Amino acid sequence: MDNWTISSRTYALPVGGGAVHAYIAIKDDSGRVVAEYHGFPINRETGDNEGANPLAITPLSNFQLQARRMAGEYWPLRQFTQVHDEEVFRGSQSQVQQIQSAPDNAMREIDVHDFDYGGVHFLSESRNSNSVYGTLMQVADERAQEIGAGRIETPERLVKDNIVFDQQSRSSWAPGIHRNLLPDGLSPPANKKAPPLFRNKS
Repeated sequence: MDNWTISSRTYALPVGGGAVHAYIAIKDDSGRVVAEYHGFPINRETGDNEGANPLAITPLSNFQLQARRMAGEYWPLRQFTQVHDEEVFRGSQSQVQQIQSAPDNAMREIDVHDFDYGGVHFLSESRNSNSVYGTLMQVADERAQEIGAGRIETPERLVKDNIVFDQQSRSSWAPGIHRNLLPDGLSPPANKKAPPLFRNKS
């Protein structure tokens, strides 16, 4: 049955102006989240994101921007307020898993580029978690079209550069979302290992 879904989700960041962290959630036919795609600042020395400042104004050279697929929901986000949970694709399990192959490959390539984490920059399109979201949404859309499953489009409220949070329309500002991390498309090296699942700590 065509009851697997891909959702666009956002959580409010603890700053003014309605800034959000955007990510992708995959739900099975029971509505359970089976995977999430996030961008994270990862410490180049320790390999985790402890001590990172996601609201940094200037790039953090000691933190690399990485993309990760979570095995289920990433529970630390629950401390923030969820702003949106919007379905952007519905189809069969096979279709969704075929579409997932594109973000999975894109994650590897993003890590290969070894970008410095850019934080939330109010004056420019820095490389941050929303850049990962925007890039993965783009490759997922391209893959969906390739297999004849339709389109996957980023919700309009996230791409309007709306800096003032509007309670009524629930518009948000996703700084960095327009920064395409892979402008030349996907070409992951054959010798690049897949990044590990970033599992919740018990």
